[in-house]
Formats: sequence, structure tokens, C-alpha cells
Amino acid sequence: MGGYNGLMQKLPVSQPQRESLLKHRRQVMRQIVLPLGLATLAALALTVWAGVVAFSGGSATRGAAIAIIWMSIPTMLGMLVLLLMVAAAVYGLSKLLGATPHYTGLAQQYTLRYTTYIQKYARQFTSAVIRLSAWLQIFQKREK
Repeated sequence: MGGYNGLMQKLPVSQPQRESLLKHRRQVMRQIVLPLGLATLAALALTVWAGVVAFSGGSATRGAAIAIIWMSIPTMLGMLVLLLMVAAAVYGLSKLLGATPHYTGLAQQYTLRYTTYIQKYARQFTSAVIRLSAWLQIFQKREK
């Protein structure tokens, strides 16, 4: 009988209780779960408050104004993130442009050098082919 399943049933599965793992779990709880839970509760509380204020003797205009505020907040946060990303890109590109002029000049020198070599050898090759073609045409005319 035994086999793989029998072996797996006999081996105990240990749960590592190292100090680093316990510290990690506490940090996850404190730094991720707790802030997300509090933010969610705050958003729910503000939503309930806005509903109570808008519909307890208030006018539809007040409710519409509160709705517009609630719709504009995520948009403003998204634009803030986009603004920070653009600012980081501008900063990074300015640092990159500060470091690249030397290497850009070297790349241009190598490009110009290889361009002249390529043109020189292409001219030699094509002139040889043109001369060969001319000689072949001359011999073909003589044979006729």
C-alpha cells in the first residue's frame, strides 16, 4: 500500500514559528490590514453620514453637491499620482541627460566613422560590379 499518499500521511507538516515569521505577520497586520480596515470603515462612515445629511430634511441640491465631491476625490487622487509619476520621469530624464552628453558624443563619433567605412567599401564593391558588368557587355557585343 504505502506509496506517495501513505508517505504524505505519515509525515508531519510543521508550521515554522521563527521569530522573523512572527515579526512579519505582526508587521503585515499593523502596516497593511489595519490601515486598509480603518480606511474602509472611515469611507463607509462618511458615506452613511453623507446619506443621512442629504436625505434628512436636506434638499436634492445638497445631495448632488456631496455626490460631486465624492466623485471628484478619487479623480483628484488619481491625478496626483499621475502628477507624481510625471515629476519623477522629468527628474529621471534630467539626471539621464546630465550623464549622457559624453556618451552621446562617442556614439556619434563611432557612427560617423563606421558610416565612412561603409560608404567607402560599398563604393569599391559597386564599382567593381559595374566594371565587371561593363566588360561582360563588351564581350557579348563582340560575340554577336
